[in-house]
Amino acid sequence: AHTAPELGEWAAYFAAGDHKSVREHLEHAATDAEAAGDQVMMAEIAMQQGHDLIQYGGSMTEAIRFSERALDIATRLDDEALAYGARFSIGQAYWITGHFAEGIRVLTANLPENLQDPERVRDFGTTGSLMMDSLSILGACYAYRGDFGQSTALLTRALGLVTSAAFDFSVVQYHLNRAHLQRGDAAIALPLLVKAVRHATEAGLKFTLPWHLGLIGYARGLLGDIDQGAEDLARAITESEQLGLPQVKGFASGFLAELLVGREQQQAFELADKALTIARANGYRAQEAELLRVKGAALGAINPV
Repeated sequence: AHTAPELGEWAAYFAAGDHKSVREHLEHAATDAEAAGDQVMMAEIAMQQGHDLIQYGGSMTEAIRFSERALDIATRLDDEALAYGARFSIGQAYWITGHFAEGIRVLTANLPENLQDPERVRDFGTTGSLMMDSLSILGACYAYRGDFGQSTALLTRALGLVTSAAFDFSVVQYHLNRAHLQRGDAAIALPLLVKAVRHATEAGLKFTLPWHLGLIGYARGLLGDIDQGAEDLARAITESEQLGLPQVKGFASGFLAELLVGREQQQAFELADKALTIARANGYRAQEAELLRVKGAALGAINPV
């Protein structure tokens, strides 16, 4: 049977962007855990399977089902640490599907002050710190709802949890910089994004690099450097395709389309339209709304009234 250290191998595959190995490893682990009747391991694997679908694409309904299965087991076993990880996975699925109020509801239960014993939270089912991840996604949900004060407070708190883990730092920086851009603070975000891209590159973080490239390209475009911004976004799209990250490809395509509306309307329309297909196939509702806005702008530029 798979032991916890062996299950840790999936995290290395995940951080390297090897999603095929991630899914194969988890399928084998799930079979072994079920055969052994190991309820805790079954829950941990289910949570990891949900997390994998969230990041690498697939049915978000299935991702939530995996995570809810983990939460059911944790509740039955009265295992708060296990429930913490399951709630994170569910909350992350709500974030990516645009159900931000539900994400806030689920992830608020994961705040340290709402736990019986925060020291017992253990990291599994994700490459970095679960508490940091949970705070980051909770902050992201607030940013999407326009509550930037609460978002900044939570993301700053998450940043304070980062020690020497390169992946953790990269994740928090992504959500913090995304919030800056959502608030309209491209000038604040750009120097932070330059550092984030350099950090991800030097640390060999293939998984997080395209996320940062997508943001830095958009920030540069918003600040007037459309050519460099478009180059960064094209690279983000290419690298996300290579790694099989549909969420990144979708938002980077939308940002690139937005930058091109003023000069290449047809290309902008085609980019947004293709990205919409990806968003709809994976249930990325918030991304779908953003892409519809960009597609509409491109159509309006092509066929002005």
